[in-house]
Amino acid sequence: MTKLRLKQLDQDGANNGNLIKFNSATNEWEADDNVSAAPSGNDKGEASLATSGDDQETGVTIDDTPPGDSYVSVSVNGISYTVGDGVSNKDCYFGNRFGPSAIVDISSSDALKWNGTIAGFDLTSNDKIDLDYNINITGTTGGLVNSLTVPIEKKTVTSATDSVLFLDLDGDEDGEYYCTYKFKNDGVADAIYSMEPNQSSSNTSCFECRYHGGVGEKNARAYMELGICTSNYYVIGDFYFFADKGSGNVRLYTAKGMFNYNTFLWGFEMGGGWYDTTTTLISLDFVSDIANGIGVGSEIVLYKLLRS
Repeated sequence: MTKLRLKQLDQDGANNGNLIKFNSATNEWEADDNVSAAPSGNDKGEASLATSGDDQETGVTIDDTPPGDSYVSVSVNGISYTVGDGVSNKDCYFGNRFGPSAIVDISSSDALKWNGTIAGFDLTSNDKIDLDYNINITGTTGGLVNSLTVPIEKKTVTSATDSVLFLDLDGDEDGEYYCTYKFKNDGVADAIYSMEPNQSSSNTSCFECRYHGGVGEKNARAYMELGICTSNYYVIGDFYFFADKGSGNVRLYTAKGMFNYNTFLWGFEMGGGWYDTTTTLISLDFVSDIANGIGVGSEIVLYKLLRS
């Protein structure tokens, strides 16, 4: 599993629109004031055209141009595949009338092409494609004011489980997290999903705000509820979490989630914080209350917010 932190990024001295820039005066990475970004909610669950062989049109195009030459990942039915960087000999690639696009040149309306021979299978109309990439954020909404997201770690489930754990965190240093998640229930019963800070199911140091069904709630307990769904259905959503000690000033951002339960599609909004005043937040545990509730293709991406 690859973990990305600022100190692992290559130096880029020019202010060329990257999400971060290198300040040669202080010898440190810092936010680029000209760019704010967050994961795009577009291009998810797109139905593919049927393909046969290589260099095939999927019918999927990218809606927005990713900022700062950032990466675009492609998943089919929840599994990630290699994207060609200006070449057509990988599992898939983006292109236009000039040919395959380099990663740094992918722009709005570029088409996704599929190589069935290389990937090992052709696509059908039953296959669902997700494009994951950042988009520019403007305005004054929520915690993204003068801030940007920096990826910490992405976990994709390849064997069904009931827990996905993020370790080696430092809530006091990081300050605030943003998380996107997609759970598929591979269990045989209804699954309830939650996030437990510091792997504890008994503390009451997690403060949760949420709004659903026309009702707002504020709860102090050991976890944040992330959704519930029946077998073979999905829970998707995102949330912000204040991670430094004593984060009692929780406010509800425009984070949203959806889940299928009893044939209904439910929606909600939520945010949370760590308000323990003595213990540092060092882990986040995403759990299901049943075996195999976090199924193959489930995906969680954790970011921290870097403020300018």
